[in-house]
Amino acid sequence: MNPIPATSEAGTDQTNTYPMDLQEDRLSIEELISKELIDQRLDELSDEIHKFYGNNRPLMIGLLKGAVVFLADLMRRLNWPVEIDFMGASSYRGETSQGTLELTGNCSLPLKNRDLLIVDDILDSGNTLARIDSILSESSPKSIRHCVLLEKERKRSGTVQAEFVGFRIPDVFVVGYGLDYQEKFRNLPYIGKIHIPETVEDK
Repeated sequence: MNPIPATSEAGTDQTNTYPMDLQEDRLSIEELISKELIDQRLDELSDEIHKFYGNNRPLMIGLLKGAVVFLADLMRRLNWPVEIDFMGASSYRGETSQGTLELTGNCSLPLKNRDLLIVDDILDSGNTLARIDSILSESSPKSIRHCVLLEKERKRSGTVQAEFVGFRIPDVFVVGYGLDYQEKFRNLPYIGKIHIPETVEDK
């Protein structure tokens, strides 16, 4: 199944592998979303955000580390003086979400009566965004909304939804464009499905 941009039909059948000198772990990566398609979708997402907020200027809060590339490219497409902040949050180890959230940093800017736009790399179980919402709500913001690069097609616990979605993808493990496997591959310019041999998984 090809990834589907949230507002238009598109896909890619290209295949890419990571440069050979970084394949010492015998991993392979199948390209799901090309750099060109990401750039196109970011243009569309920025238009959606402009139309939704109008003259309001939300504070964009990126979730470290996965959202860094997405946030950087997205905010450069917005036509207001963008304010950003960061929270450190992680619920992944290797291929799977652990279901518990580790917070490694909190916002430094005032949040009271602000429109907050949480920017994350992927909406998977929804546990991370639900916990982040709960924490940020304690600061009495005016609103909290979510913008995610990827949304997995899977059942979720809770009611968290993303108002702005880049791509909807199958329930597979992906890397690149900020997403990692054991802290590697964040610098890939595309998003790819990673194939991990069982001998590597068992290490």
